[in-house]
Amino acid sequence: MFTVAQIQQITKAKYIAEFNSSTAIEHLCIDSRVISFAAQSIFFAIDGTRDGHAFIKDAYDNGVRNFIVSKNIDSIQLPKSNVLLVKNVLTALQIIAIKHRNQFKLSTIGITGSNGKTIIKEWLNQLLQNDNKIVRSPKSYNSQIGVPLSIWNINHTHNLGIFEAGISLPNEMKILEKIIQPQIGIFTNIGSAHNEGFADNLKNKIEEKLKLFTHCNLIIYNADQKLVHQQIKAKFETSKLLSWGKSNTANIKIEKIVIKNNSSTVQVLHLQNKLQFKLHFTDTASIENGMHCISFLLYKNYDEKTINK
Repeated sequence: MFTVAQIQQITKAKYIAEFNSSTAIEHLCIDSRVISFAAQSIFFAIDGTRDGHAFIKDAYDNGVRNFIVSKNIDSIQLPKSNVLLVKNVLTALQIIAIKHRNQFKLSTIGITGSNGKTIIKEWLNQLLQNDNKIVRSPKSYNSQIGVPLSIWNINHTHNLGIFEAGISLPNEMKILEKIIQPQIGIFTNIGSAHNEGFADNLKNKIEEKLKLFTHCNLIIYNADQKLVHQQIKAKFETSKLLSWGKSNTANIKIEKIVIKNNSSTVQVLHLQNKLQFKLHFTDTASIENGMHCISFLLYKNYDEKTINK
């Protein structure tokens, strides 16, 4: 947590109004309708599909007394408030999140791709929660706004973070990488969502998403997705890659999938060991999501029996 004065220094903001800059901020707020602890909250008037400045008075009426804005708001009466002026409110939110993230050294998993991010995040949380104190993205908070809000939830009790990152335009992932700072990356898959934002569709989109893994020590991905495999192999050292799939180049090779009685048995070869995992799903997407999770557990040296349990 930071005080208003510290936030002013972090964002290099100017005071429009200063009432009590020693106020400790525990909650970041972007929606005037959803305010739980108003006295410890700061409202970000973000310009998006709707101008956040139009809801400043609503937030004030709901008890908020700390605001970050990017426009002159002299027409809005906010007595006994701290109001900070910045060039870009979203950038200020992201800078605060980076500063907060830098206070912690927890191990962090960053998940990106076109589909499956939230499912994999939630499954990993279920699989790992008995052995770790986990902080993770709420719901599908993976945007330029959602990721900073997710990172703000980190505290000193956590030893593992699981965060998802999504993009719709070029140059968005670079800032998300700085906020999340993952050491382990999972690339779920690539599809056509948001293709319109990228000049050369899939290839450029993969390249942009891979920026999340710039400083990762390990990247887990499906080697059967040929374009993904080619670009990851070209960009990262082989020693950092853990691939799975039916391809002979995969580190965890799927030898057989048997679907029976509404479940799937996946037989794999890993480090010359034949392993077998049962998934209570039969659709392709769920098997893929399950293999990402199994790959991570194998990397963390969980044995076959424990994984199946």
